[in-house]
Amino acid sequence: MGTRSFVGVMVGDKCRAIYVHYDGYLSGVGAELQDYKTQAEVEELIADGDRSSLTDGFYKERGETGVNPKNYATFAELFEAADGCWAEWYYVFKDGEWYCGNTYSGSKLCKTLTPYAEACEVYKAECEAEECAE
Repeated sequence: MGTRSFVGVMVGDKCRAIYVHYDGYLSGVGAELQDYKTQAEVEELIADGDRSSLTDGFYKERGETGVNPKNYATFAELFEAADGCWAEWYYVFKDGEWYCGNTYSGSKLCKTLTPYAEACEVYKAECEAEECAE
């Protein structure tokens, strides 16, 4: 079973994002994304659409349709889409920095755009306070 996530780029209020099925945790997809440091690199990363993991498994290669990057008018719209497909984490590149959050109700990261490093600290503290899956 995968830990689902969304990965996207935000300009102003608008976001363009893809779905990534596996290893969506901060220590998985989140850590891998730190190698992408410009909007152009992120745009190239998401250009081929939804996939199994960041490194391979593009759904369009399997003949699936409707897997191109999707456009969202607001962060709230992106969050609803992520939550609606059971994505647990989302990552958004904005103004040269990675932000993230999760869909875990009760988490301080739920429905937020928190800088990645700060999110790692918040999630670590939450996990120390209670059992977390990772």
